[in-house]
Amino acid sequence: MSDTQFPCDECGAETEAEVTKTSFWADQGLIVIEDIPARVCPQCGEIFYDDETSIGIQQIIAGRPVKPKREIVVPVFSLEDLRKTDAL
Repeated sequence: MSDTQFPCDECGAETEAEVTKTSFWADQGLIVIEDIPARVCPQCGEIFYDDETSIGIQQIIAGRPVKPKREIVVPVFSLEDLRKTDAL
């Protein structure tokens, strides 16, 4: 992503170049994508990707055959279970 500054579409503050990560639910389940070049607004937190980055993210979500960097185990909790214990 270019180092050229541009204003945030949401609040107008100048965005900053950063490397981010995000997660998505896709047909194959929860996936995490790291090392994403982005422009991030330091004022409101909005994140912007250029076209090439957006296409790459879409290809991964669509199941393009690419080897994962690593796999993680993620615990899944239910608020329903918590309510059953009267902890809420």
